[in-house]
Amino acid sequence: MRYRSLLLKVLPAVNVVLCTLLLSPIISAQELRIVPFDAPGADPKPVDNNGTYARAINIWGAITGSYQDTNNVYHGFLRSPNGTFVTFEAPDADTGPYNGTNPNSINDLGAITGQSFDAEGVSHGFLRSPDESSLVSILRALGDTAPIPSR
Repeated sequence: MRYRSLLLKVLPAVNVVLCTLLLSPIISAQELRIVPFDAPGADPKPVDNNGTYARAINIWGAITGSYQDTNNVYHGFLRSPNGTFVTFEAPDADTGPYNGTNPNSINDLGAITGQSFDAEGVSHGFLRSPDESSLVSILRALGDTAPIPSR
């Protein structure tokens, strides 16, 4: 009986140690990766906060954000998991300096929300529905070859 009582006390600790020893090589084998990218058309000069602004990522790896071009205009982008870009403008977004399209979020279906600025500098919200081409490119990048159902 003493042996059984001792075994019941020690067994959970042995399980924790064994699990830690067995799982630690798997956990430590995962490597941190940082993938730098710039949206096509982004101004690379280090003035006026130019460049690419990644704002959100969904579970599939699709990224949305904005970039500032050489005329200081903001444009929206969608980067698929395979690295291809789709750029877009919100309706009525002004193309004057420091105005334009600024996406802020993307859901797991690919719908993007954000704000745009009109010619008066007034902010307006927008929702960009996932179009079939961006949805198809995301699914293709994930290896899904099934046809996309029509809406």
